[in-house]
Amino acid sequence: MIPSVVQKKTASEDAVYTGMPSTTDPSTFWQPGETFIATNLYNRGEQTPSLPEGQRLFLRLIPTTPLASSITNMALLGLAGSGRLIPMLYASGGWLCERNKYGVYVYAEADNRILGFTQLFKTGELWGINANCIDKDRLMASAGVHFGFFPCGSFERIFARTLANYLQFAQETLKLLLPLKIKAGATNVEGYRMIAPTGMHFSSGKFDGRVVDQHITWEGTIEDYAMQPHQILRPFFNHVWDACGLERPDQE
Repeated sequence: MIPSVVQKKTASEDAVYTGMPSTTDPSTFWQPGETFIATNLYNRGEQTPSLPEGQRLFLRLIPTTPLASSITNMALLGLAGSGRLIPMLYASGGWLCERNKYGVYVYAEADNRILGFTQLFKTGELWGINANCIDKDRLMASAGVHFGFFPCGSFERIFARTLANYLQFAQETLKLLLPLKIKAGATNVEGYRMIAPTGMHFSSGKFDGRVVDQHITWEGTIEDYAMQPHQILRPFFNHVWDACGLERPDQE
């Protein structure tokens, strides 16, 4: 039986939770050199899948009123399964769920490299990381260019799909009280450009703009579970285009 989730009734019962602090960059919460151990990975025994260094996307959903501190890792493992929590990816299926000292993480990997990841903390916070969508080496090889870029279509779909899953999980499984804080961004993207959306071209050609900062970060507040993911994320998407020195087209 999966236990019910207990949450503090009001934020005034305790200090308002502001989220797990980041460490080496805004996409990361673990310490340098820390590894996660996965067991029975496709019946291959114990493994230590790793998140590649380099460029990452991240999405965080943070309760202002956290779960009760008595919740256990095993309870979270059951909730992640029953609530169909997904890693931060656009593709469907093929992921695994493991416990760690922070709570539970869900991930998809290839050749022991984690491509998409979601950490469910004991507080109820959700922290997603994607290490594939904006990987510079992969993008340069596939497009035959010498710079990294934002593949705007898949970029937005990953965020929208992941947020839709997180919101459903937060509301129906964790039953988190509103409001929720949302943080999103991309790390190590200085010099990145934007590729034109399908069916469009920039006056300069297929690519335009240039990011001048190392990281792009954005945060907001969710007051209503009825809000659609693209509605919530539109200011973030605008922010990414602005970071490139461009204006996002007014279309989905």
